[in-house]
Amino acid sequence: MKSVVITVIVTLAALAGLAWLFAATGTFQVSAIPREPSTAASFLGYVMDHSVQAHAKGLSAPDLDRPEMVAEGAHHYRALCQQCHGGPGVKPEELAKGLDPEAPDLAKTADDWSSGELFWITRNGIRMSAMPAWKTTDTDQELWEVVAFVRKLSKMSPEDYARLTAGGNGEESDEQGDGSEGGKGEPGVLNPESPSDIGPPLEPAGTKGIVTASYPIHHL
Repeated sequence: MKSVVITVIVTLAALAGLAWLFAATGTFQVSAIPREPSTAASFLGYVMDHSVQAHAKGLSAPDLDRPEMVAEGAHHYRALCQQCHGGPGVKPEELAKGLDPEAPDLAKTADDWSSGELFWITRNGIRMSAMPAWKTTDTDQELWEVVAFVRKLSKMSPEDYARLTAGGNGEESDEQGDGSEGGKGEPGVLNPESPSDIGPPLEPAGTKGIVTASYPIHHL
């Protein structure tokens, strides 16, 4: 028994020494230019997916279908999220091209998460990615508003996106166009008469696999 204990201790010490040597030689690549191997990215995505599920369990969302929630969330999204995630008809900005893992297109991936999970990610961020913890600058109410807007992205046309994210003065950004095809209504107000309405309320998603090849959601 004593020899087994000694063997375990020596083995652990040797492994620790090898790990230190590996770190000290600078062999590990910390550059953001080469992408993670697909196997590593899949594993990290799996870990993140289940961590978010565990920590977001029990979160109760407010009524996210209220038009005022979606309208306020649109302006927050444009200020906080659009530069990395883009939106319907709007590409991410240049800085997003150098991110590793990449910021996902939320119009395609957000429905894979429940509302509580989206809120948890937005509030707490994702470690070792470019997804910040917005709770340091924004209230929970503001972050739920972002979730309310993100919940609608998958059914949103570029015209509706441009209209909802228009500035308070009614002018839209250059990259979004003049919104002349966006239908009637004030900026930030849902238009029930528009043929491109953003669709019915979306129910929170259940258990899911990995959303993207890199860690799934990241830079919300």
